[in-house]
Parts: sequence; structure tokens; C-alpha cells
Amino acid sequence: MNYDVAIIGGGVCGLIAGKEIAKEGYDVCIIEEHQDAGIPTHCSALYSIRGLKQVGIKLEDELIANIIRGGRFYSPSGKEIFAYSRQDRAIVTEKKMFDKYLARETARAGAEIKFKTIAKDVEISDEVKVKVEGLHKGLIKSKLLINAEGLKRRIAKKLGFKTFEKFVTACRVEVEKIEVEEDVAEMYLGNEFAHGFYAWILPKGDVYEVGLGTAKGNPWDYLLEFMKNNKKIKGKSMLEVARGFIPTDYPSESMKERVLLVGDVCAQNKATTGGGVVTGGICAKIAGEACIKALSEENFSKDFLKREYENKWREEIGKELEIHAMLREGFNSLSDEEIDMLFDIAMSENLQDVLIKLPDTDRPSEFLNEIAKNNKLIEKFQRILNIR
Repeated sequence: MNYDVAIIGGGVCGLIAGKEIAKEGYDVCIIEEHQDAGIPTHCSALYSIRGLKQVGIKLEDELIANIIRGGRFYSPSGKEIFAYSRQDRAIVTEKKMFDKYLARETARAGAEIKFKTIAKDVEISDEVKVKVEGLHKGLIKSKLLINAEGLKRRIAKKLGFKTFEKFVTACRVEVEKIEVEEDVAEMYLGNEFAHGFYAWILPKGDVYEVGLGTAKGNPWDYLLEFMKNNKKIKGKSMLEVARGFIPTDYPSESMKERVLLVGDVCAQNKATTGGGVVTGGICAKIAGEACIKALSEENFSKDFLKREYENKWREEIGKELEIHAMLREGFNSLSDEEIDMLFDIAMSENLQDVLIKLPDTDRPSEFLNEIAKNNKLIEKFQRILNIR
């Protein structure tokens, strides 16, 4: 089985990269261990509208479960910041349907998707050799490999990549009744129940998602306690349960000779919120473009892929990902009392007005640039840091 590009992982990033390459007429094989697209459903499926446009994804109406226009943020002691505008800011999709839609689009572009097939081993020499087992058995040969295997990083480690080290464990459930606005997502902060991350409530049309991530302990225990103590959560039936890991580290090495890493496998996600479809999707498009150029010039060297892939994605989104990681690192160092102090300052300086101006959280440099215009706010934040 010979191809121009083999892709390990049929998630969003693998599918986006595969579509980019296949539509140019190259032979693409996507190796996916699960039996269908969208399995398992690790992600909350909340995506910024601006980000989806940049990635080139235009969703059909039936894939949109809800529109989010605002956010409600709670400090550990219950202080509240509410930022809302009439502008549509983000889309909530049904994740399984979203991934199936991308899989169909990628297959229509000409890529071959091998479901229920596991990449067991990879050898890189004058070509790529992927040993596969499952529904399809044997050896897949290609000129290039895109590794979009996600959080497992098994193949990445076999190939000698240094991958991310910091992550949180998250779990989420869907319930039928919560007393929140249908177009407002909620975030709850507190080291006692969500150390290193946060808890959330997300309206998803006819159901609501409740989730929590933590760097310490069992997130399931913390989530059950959070749901028990939150008076807004009225539903008792859990309609869906999911669990996974979220990188909260700086993005790591993403290429070697003939090999590109894309998505969560190299922490191309937002360490602040955990989202990775938009940022990973941007990198996946760049990976696809790099492969097209490498194939046309028959140059698969590390230097070429560094120039055409790693340098370009870092130029496009790398600074933003580093800011996300820096903010996460800084926030994780705060006590609950210090987080409450930050809320006091933010509320006194009407920080919600800044949040309303921004279309999404994908590019935190926009937020920092707005903050930089308020000297009084900076002085107050600095005072907390000096106290520490």
C-alpha cells in the first residue's frame, strides 16, 4: 500500500491536513483506530466563528447546536464577571456529527480513511513505513508522515520527539436541565475543585454540558461534588459521560525528516481554555501546504519541513500559543484569595467591556493589547504580584 502521505489519526487535525493534500491530487491515507469519526468525544465542540472561518470550515445549519454570545465567570468565593454582546461569537456543534462532516469532506477530496486500523510501529528511512493492524493489516508506505495521534503520543515518542509534560485530566457530562441563559457559557475557578484549570457549564441546545479539569486528584470526584453544590444544576440524569487529557504546556517540537506533528500531540492547543480545534486546525492547514510543496519539490528534509511547516505555524499562531501557556502558568501559581483579588480589580475597572470587544479567546495578544491601554489596571495587577 503506497501513498504520498500517511496520516496517523482521523481527528479534526488529521482530516483537515488530509483534505488539503488530497484536493491537490496526491494520494493520502488516514489511519484511524476507532470505528467511526467523532469517537471518542473528548472535546466540548465549542468553536469561535472567526477561527472556523480561518480554518476554512463552513458548517451546515444542521450541525450547529447552539450559538454563544457571552460568558459568565465566577471566582472561588463566587464573585461574578458577566461579558455579553449581541454578536454571535462561538458555535456549539454536535461533536460526532462535526467530525463525520469533516471526514466526508476529506473523503470527497480524495483521501482514503482506514477506520478501525491501528498504527503499531513506524520506521523512517528513505521512505516512511507504517505497520498497521486491525481491519486493515500490513505495511503502509509513504513519502511523508503526518502524526495527528492526539494525546497518546505513543508513535511520537517512538520517533524520538520530545512532547509536552504538563496536562490536566478532564471529564464532562451532559444533563437535561440547568438554569442558565441559553447563549451564555459559564466558567468557575477554584483550586479546591479545579486546580490548574476550571469547571464549566455549556448550553448545547436541548442539553447542557457540565465539565471540570484538574491537575490533581480524580476529576470525576470533583465534578460530582461541583454538580451537587451548584444550585443551577437541576437535572439528575447524566446523558453522556466522557473523560480525557488536555495539554497545558508550551507547544513542543513538531517535525523531523519526513515527519510532521499536528494538533494535541505537540500541544498546539490553548493552555488557558483547552480548546485545540481552531489553533490545531490552523497548523493542520499549514502542514498540508508544507506537504504539497515538499512533494512537488521532492524535498523531505528536516530543514525544508522546518522552514515550510514549523517556522510558518509558529509565525502564524505560535506566539499566541505561548501566551496561552504563559497565562496558564501564571494563573496556576495564584491562590484562591489572589484570584478573588484579581476579580475585584477586573470588576472595578470594567474588564467585561474589554472582553466584549474581543471576538474570541484564540488570540490572547489582542486581550493583552487592550489591557495595556489601561495604566490603572496594570498598576493594580502589578500590586498583587508585588504582594506575592
